[in-house]
Amino acid sequence: MRLGFALALLSASLIACQLVFMQILAIVQWHHFAYMVISIAMLGFGAAGTAISIFRAWLLRNKDFLLPVFSIATGIAMELALRLNNSTHLSFDLYHLFIDRTQFWILALNLLIYFLPFFFAALVIGLIFSAWVAKIGKLYFANLLGSGAGGLLALVILSMFLPWQALSLCSISAMLSGLLMIRKEKPLRIIMLTGTVLLFSCFILAKPVGVKPSQYKSLSKTLNMPETSVIFQKPGIYGLNQLVSSPFLRYAPGVSLAYQGKIPVKKAIYTNGEFAGVISENWNRESHPAGFTTFALPFELASLDTVLVLHAGTGYFVAHALRKGSQHVDATESNNTLVSLMQSALSSGSGSLYNHANVVLHNIEARTFIESGKKKYGLIILPVLDAFGGSTGLHAMQENYTLTVEGFERAWKRLRPDGIMTVSSWLDYPVRTPLKIASTVAEMLKRNEIDDPGAHIIMIKSWGTITFIISRNPVDEEKVAITRAFCDSLFFDPVFMPGLKEVERNRYNAFGDPALFEMLDKIFAGSMNYHDYSFHIQPASDNKPYFNHFLRLRSLRELSGLYQQQALPFLELGYLIVLITFIQVIILAIILILLPLFFRKAGKGSRMPVLIYFGAIGLGYMFIEIILIQRFILYFGTPVIAAAAVISILLISSGTGSYVSGYMKPAARNVMGVMAIIITCSLLMIIGFNTLLLATIGCHILVKTLVAVVIIGVPGFFMGIPFPLGLRKTSIGNESLVPWAWGINGCMSVIASPLAILIAVEAGFMWVMLSAVAVYLMALVVAGKTWNYQAYKPKWH
Repeated sequence: MRLGFALALLSASLIACQLVFMQILAIVQWHHFAYMVISIAMLGFGAAGTAISIFRAWLLRNKDFLLPVFSIATGIAMELALRLNNSTHLSFDLYHLFIDRTQFWILALNLLIYFLPFFFAALVIGLIFSAWVAKIGKLYFANLLGSGAGGLLALVILSMFLPWQALSLCSISAMLSGLLMIRKEKPLRIIMLTGTVLLFSCFILAKPVGVKPSQYKSLSKTLNMPETSVIFQKPGIYGLNQLVSSPFLRYAPGVSLAYQGKIPVKKAIYTNGEFAGVISENWNRESHPAGFTTFALPFELASLDTVLVLHAGTGYFVAHALRKGSQHVDATESNNTLVSLMQSALSSGSGSLYNHANVVLHNIEARTFIESGKKKYGLIILPVLDAFGGSTGLHAMQENYTLTVEGFERAWKRLRPDGIMTVSSWLDYPVRTPLKIASTVAEMLKRNEIDDPGAHIIMIKSWGTITFIISRNPVDEEKVAITRAFCDSLFFDPVFMPGLKEVERNRYNAFGDPALFEMLDKIFAGSMNYHDYSFHIQPASDNKPYFNHFLRLRSLRELSGLYQQQALPFLELGYLIVLITFIQVIILAIILILLPLFFRKAGKGSRMPVLIYFGAIGLGYMFIEIILIQRFILYFGTPVIAAAAVISILLISSGTGSYVSGYMKPAARNVMGVMAIIITCSLLMIIGFNTLLLATIGCHILVKTLVAVVIIGVPGFFMGIPFPLGLRKTSIGNESLVPWAWGINGCMSVIASPLAILIAVEAGFMWVMLSAVAVYLMALVVAGKTWNYQAYKPKWH
């Protein structure tokens, strides 16, 4: 009982640490390093399986001493990982990776540093599994139950503590699990190890460590200004929210040169080091810079009695709607900590914007809100895309269901007959973002049987921004006249609208890429061949919700030839870093897992079925887990809650399945039946998953939780059976292959995480799920051909 509790505590600490690492790396670098953490965690488990396979006899002989030592080492490695990565010689910067070759090796060293806590913890788990293989079902249940609880624990501590403080809690918790594993009849060992834990815990508390964000993060660049500082910070599950004060910080995106007023100093909020919005206490003054931007045109064309602002942030567009006299503004913002700050601590400093009588704030993801209601609006405002100067593809791997064709279509259906929706973007060069918006809008209008999409579009541009206006009714002459007058008064250029003359497009703000106008005409005329363009500008879809993914790998050589050293901004660092870490973890997996195993003396003929079976279930499990997380982002409206819900439900249900597997015979018919159920569940998800989610997305949270438990828990229960059942069967014929099989499973899980993301980006989620079906089918075939015999060895030699 004590061992099972200690195992559950260690597993909970490890999963919580994994999520905290993701949060810390999102602050230090960017969000796409989350995939790296998942892979590194799996690498630690795979390498531990290999180590146990090679040194099995010695490890089992000394397990009573090694189990608490490795658990305590896990906690120490968690804390030291952050401190080492903060050091001068080991700090890594994403931007430098493509101009400084040494950064490749520093990244590899970073991977190894983060690898250590997972490796030590996996040694403990694998050693327990190997020593008590007869109780593998119950022990695996404790492991997965603790892991599931760790996912929920991470949400709690990240909402209450700063990320580095949360990591220290994980560290101390892991060390405490080690103390629980010490045998009572070893008093000297108890004293020594308890003293070590107390000393290190005191060191953590006495010398806390923070994080050092990349010098290229928005916050870092802002703090370079004189007399600028962070005056307030608050943690949350969406990230670390920091309020910055500076006498030089002003905000007027894309303001017209016609504006002659004063742009006031403002405080700004940054989330995970990235700009989230400004705090403006004088938002309701009459002459405001927001009225002198391309973003202001929709407010001149639409009926403003009902306005919906999606991804409202700190309320830039909400304030403008109120200034223009809107009587009702619905605003969505998923960052619950930001919402809480705006309604409480920052309320007076923001002119009580989010406490205004005409504003209703919805703490939910934009797409989820659109799907779950029926109210119609005169104006729907989508967020401004990209960033001034470009974001170098840092958001290429980030899902955005609001900007898919289906997302635009749902927003379109929430418009009144006379309503309009608008979305704006910073201009990039060569042009990408505006063209992808145009292709998405054109596809959406075609789906709604609009024969002439261009008749519903108005586009205008300034020196740096471009604004789209999509009208529910065809654009009439009055709207065209208002647009022309607006552009002439503020020195803007109409880019697309009925009756537009070519000379009007570049009158005030000459754009250096003439392809913009030519391709826009082709897109709205339906004659655009997307494959002829160097960048990926096809519409994003719910199956591939990566709106900011523009890079075509086949275009890399062309871009390098055209722009040479200046090609970096077009290389999509978010996509390439996943690709590079994918390559690195494969190399590390081969070195740390596969090579040592293949040099062992065990008969080679007995390895192939183990390789196929355990490798297949490792790939299949991770593929399904990642797809479930992606799909439930839309359902629950928040990525963090979706990830925690999927991980927790999946691990707990898999742990329950593992527990039940202890009462099953490791026979071919049993494992084949389980595999058949998993495959059936996967196929059902492919067929009806989206329909069920969209049908219940507007229900109460309790109903949605019940739906999630069923959708995730049923396949999760059966997905927890093949691994322990396979280990038991393997131990019958060749017990030394048990840790080897565990290592292979871990190796394939290492590869599965980034591979699933790359497949999703290039081919879509459906192909990831079909890949999961294929590998589980492969495991079924292997089990059917080999498990009909009493032991593996005679058949597999």
